Amino acid sequence: MLKTSLFDQFRLTCLERNLGVYGVHVYQRGQGEVEHRLRADDRVHLWSASKTFTSLAVGQCQGEGRLTLADKVLDFFPEWADVAAPGSAAIRLVDLLHMCGGKDFAMFEETDEHKIDATDWAELFFRSRVVTTPGTRFFYANACTYMLGRVVEKVSGMVLRDYLIPACSTRWTSLTPGGTPARGATAWGPPGCS
Repeated sequence: MLKTSLFDQFRLTCLERNLGVYGVHVYQRGQGEVEHRLRADDRVHLWSASKTFTSLAVGQCQGEGRLTLADKVLDFFPEWADVAAPGSAAIRLVDLLHMCGGKDFAMFEETDEHKIDATDWAELFFRSRVVTTPGTRFFYANACTYMLGRVVEKVSGMVLRDYLIPACSTRWTSLTPGGTPARGATAWGPPGCS
Protein backbone atom coordinates (compact mmCIF):
# COMPACT_ATOMS: atom_id res chain seq x y z
CA MET A 1 0.00 0.00 0.00
CA LEU A 2 1.11 3.52 -0.72
CA LYS A 3 2.25 5.61 2.26
CA THR A 4 2.20 9.36 2.78
CA SER A 5 5.98 9.26 3.36
CA LEU A 6 6.10 9.09 -0.44
CA PHE A 7 5.53 12.86 -0.33
CA ASP A 8 8.16 13.83 2.25
CA GLN A 9 10.78 15.18 -0.18
CA PHE A 10 8.11 16.63 -2.46
CA ARG A 11 6.51 18.59 0.41
CA LEU A 12 9.87 19.97 1.52
CA THR A 13 10.80 21.02 -2.02
CA CYS A 14 7.44 22.75 -2.48
CA LEU A 15 7.89 24.69 0.74
CA GLU A 16 11.57 25.56 0.18
CA ARG A 17 10.98 26.79 -3.36
CA ASN A 18 7.58 28.34 -2.65
CA LEU A 19 6.08 26.49 -5.62
CA GLY A 20 2.45 27.26 -4.74
CA VAL A 21 1.34 23.63 -5.02
CA TYR A 22 -2.13 23.03 -3.59
CA GLY A 23 -1.73 19.34 -3.01
CA VAL A 24 -0.92 16.02 -4.58
CA HIS A 25 -2.94 12.86 -5.04
CA VAL A 26 -1.34 9.60 -6.17
CA TYR A 27 -3.15 6.44 -7.18
CA GLN A 28 -1.53 3.18 -8.19
CA ARG A 29 -3.65 0.22 -9.21
CA GLY A 30 -3.48 -2.44 -6.54
CA GLN A 31 -1.61 -0.13 -4.14
CA GLY A 32 -4.41 2.27 -3.23
CA GLU A 33 -4.13 6.03 -3.07
CA VAL A 34 -2.60 8.71 -0.87
CA GLU A 35 -2.83 12.47 -0.86
CA HIS A 36 -1.41 15.47 0.92
CA ARG A 37 -2.84 18.96 0.84
CA LEU A 38 -0.45 21.85 1.23
CA ARG A 39 -3.18 24.42 1.74
CA ALA A 40 -6.77 24.60 2.95
CA ASP A 41 -9.81 23.79 0.83
CA ASP A 42 -10.59 27.47 0.40
CA ARG A 43 -12.08 28.76 -2.84
CA VAL A 44 -9.66 30.05 -5.44
CA HIS A 45 -9.76 31.33 -9.00
CA LEU A 46 -8.90 28.55 -11.43
CA TRP A 47 -7.91 30.99 -14.17
CA SER A 48 -6.67 28.95 -17.14
CA ALA A 49 -7.70 25.61 -15.66
CA SER A 50 -11.30 26.76 -16.00
CA LYS A 51 -10.91 26.55 -19.78
CA THR A 52 -10.50 22.77 -19.55
CA PHE A 53 -13.62 22.27 -17.45
CA THR A 54 -15.65 24.67 -19.54
CA SER A 55 -14.61 23.01 -22.80
CA LEU A 56 -15.51 19.64 -21.34
CA ALA A 57 -18.97 20.93 -20.40
CA VAL A 58 -19.53 22.39 -23.89
CA GLY A 59 -18.54 19.07 -25.46
CA GLN A 60 -20.85 17.21 -23.12
CA CYS A 61 -23.74 19.56 -24.02
CA GLN A 62 -22.98 19.00 -27.69
CA GLY A 63 -23.02 15.25 -27.17
CA GLU A 64 -26.41 15.55 -25.47
CA GLY A 65 -27.76 17.53 -28.43
CA ARG A 66 -28.23 20.73 -26.40
CA LEU A 67 -26.07 22.80 -28.75
CA THR A 68 -23.76 22.69 -31.77
CA LEU A 69 -20.41 24.40 -32.12
CA ALA A 70 -21.79 26.35 -35.08
CA ASP A 71 -24.49 27.96 -32.88
CA LYS A 72 -24.30 31.73 -32.57
CA VAL A 73 -23.59 32.84 -29.01
CA LEU A 74 -26.01 35.76 -29.12
CA ASP A 75 -28.87 33.35 -29.95
CA PHE A 76 -28.58 32.05 -26.38
CA PHE A 77 -28.87 35.60 -25.02
CA PRO A 78 -31.72 37.33 -26.89
CA GLU A 79 -32.05 39.71 -23.94
CA TRP A 80 -28.79 41.40 -25.05
CA ALA A 81 -29.47 41.54 -28.80
CA ASP A 82 -30.54 45.19 -28.68
CA VAL A 83 -27.32 46.35 -26.98
CA ALA A 84 -24.82 44.01 -28.64
CA ALA A 85 -22.01 45.71 -30.53
CA PRO A 86 -22.11 45.36 -34.32
CA GLY A 87 -20.65 42.02 -35.37
CA SER A 88 -21.51 40.27 -32.09
CA ALA A 89 -24.24 38.22 -33.76
CA ALA A 90 -21.62 36.45 -35.91
CA ILE A 91 -19.71 34.94 -32.94
CA ARG A 92 -20.11 31.16 -32.81
CA LEU A 93 -19.42 28.79 -29.95
CA VAL A 94 -16.45 27.37 -31.85
CA ASP A 95 -15.00 30.89 -32.06
CA LEU A 96 -15.15 31.19 -28.26
CA LEU A 97 -13.58 27.76 -27.83
CA HIS A 98 -10.70 28.87 -30.08
CA MET A 99 -10.54 32.28 -28.36
CA CYS A 100 -11.23 33.91 -31.69
CA GLY A 101 -14.39 35.77 -30.69
CA GLY A 102 -13.35 38.94 -32.50
CA LYS A 103 -13.35 40.99 -29.30
CA ASP A 104 -10.34 42.18 -27.36
CA PHE A 105 -12.30 42.33 -24.13
CA ALA A 106 -10.42 41.00 -21.10
CA MET A 107 -13.26 40.73 -18.62
CA PHE A 108 -11.40 40.43 -15.35
CA GLU A 109 -9.13 43.35 -16.16
CA GLU A 110 -12.08 45.72 -15.84
CA THR A 111 -11.21 48.23 -13.11
CA ASP A 112 -14.58 49.79 -12.33
CA GLU A 113 -15.75 47.51 -9.50
CA HIS A 114 -19.18 49.16 -9.34
CA LYS A 115 -19.70 48.46 -13.04
CA ILE A 116 -18.61 44.84 -12.66
CA ASP A 117 -20.79 44.25 -9.59
CA ALA A 118 -23.88 45.93 -11.02
CA THR A 119 -23.82 44.55 -14.54
CA ASP A 120 -24.52 41.12 -15.95
CA TRP A 121 -21.14 40.13 -17.37
CA ALA A 122 -22.81 38.78 -20.51
CA GLU A 123 -23.97 42.33 -21.17
CA LEU A 124 -20.41 43.62 -20.77
CA PHE A 125 -19.24 41.00 -23.27
CA PHE A 126 -21.87 41.78 -25.88
CA ARG A 127 -21.50 45.56 -25.51
CA SER A 128 -17.73 45.37 -26.07
CA ARG A 129 -16.68 46.17 -29.61
CA VAL A 130 -15.85 43.56 -32.23
CA VAL A 131 -12.38 44.41 -33.54
CA THR A 132 -11.82 41.54 -35.99
CA THR A 133 -14.05 39.12 -37.85
CA PRO A 134 -14.97 36.36 -35.38
CA GLY A 135 -13.01 33.19 -36.03
CA THR A 136 -10.02 34.93 -37.61
CA ARG A 137 -7.74 36.15 -34.79
CA PHE A 138 -6.69 34.51 -31.53
CA PHE A 139 -6.97 36.71 -28.46
CA TYR A 140 -6.40 35.03 -25.10
CA ALA A 141 -9.29 36.23 -22.98
CA ASN A 142 -11.20 34.83 -20.07
CA ALA A 143 -14.36 36.47 -21.46
CA CYS A 144 -14.64 33.68 -24.05
CA THR A 145 -14.50 31.00 -21.38
CA TYR A 146 -16.93 32.89 -19.19
CA MET A 147 -19.46 33.17 -22.01
CA LEU A 148 -19.15 29.45 -22.79
CA GLY A 149 -19.95 28.73 -19.15
CA ARG A 150 -23.00 30.96 -19.40
CA VAL A 151 -24.16 29.08 -22.51
CA VAL A 152 -23.84 25.80 -20.60
CA GLU A 153 -25.96 27.36 -17.86
CA LYS A 154 -28.59 28.44 -20.41
CA VAL A 155 -28.92 25.03 -22.08
CA SER A 156 -28.63 22.88 -18.94
CA GLY A 157 -30.42 25.03 -16.40
CA MET A 158 -27.45 24.61 -14.02
CA VAL A 159 -24.27 26.53 -13.30
CA LEU A 160 -21.22 24.94 -14.91
CA ARG A 161 -19.92 23.27 -11.75
CA ASP A 162 -23.28 21.74 -10.88
CA TYR A 163 -23.71 20.51 -14.44
CA LEU A 164 -20.31 18.80 -14.51
CA ILE A 165 -20.25 17.15 -11.10
CA PRO A 166 -22.83 14.38 -11.76
CA ALA A 167 -21.07 13.38 -14.97
CA CYS A 168 -17.59 13.49 -13.49
CA SER A 169 -18.07 12.75 -9.80
CA THR A 170 -17.13 9.10 -9.98
CA ARG A 171 -13.66 10.01 -11.31
CA TRP A 172 -13.21 13.66 -10.38
CA THR A 173 -13.99 13.98 -6.71
CA SER A 174 -11.37 16.75 -6.60
CA LEU A 175 -13.99 19.12 -8.08
CA THR A 176 -15.26 19.13 -4.52
CA PRO A 177 -12.43 18.38 -2.08
CA GLY A 178 -12.87 14.94 -0.58
CA GLY A 179 -15.98 14.39 -2.69
CA THR A 180 -18.06 16.81 -0.62
CA PRO A 181 -18.53 20.55 -1.01
CA ALA A 182 -15.87 22.64 0.68
CA ARG A 183 -17.00 24.38 3.85
CA GLY A 184 -19.15 27.34 2.86
CA ALA A 185 -18.84 26.58 -0.86
CA THR A 186 -21.40 28.15 -3.14
CA ALA A 187 -21.73 28.71 -6.82
CA TRP A 188 -20.04 32.04 -7.52
CA GLY A 189 -20.82 34.54 -10.16
CA PRO A 190 -21.84 38.09 -10.87
CA PRO A 191 -25.45 39.27 -10.77
CA GLY A 192 -27.37 37.32 -13.38
CA CYS A 193 -25.09 34.29 -13.16
CA SER A 194 -26.39 32.16 -10.32
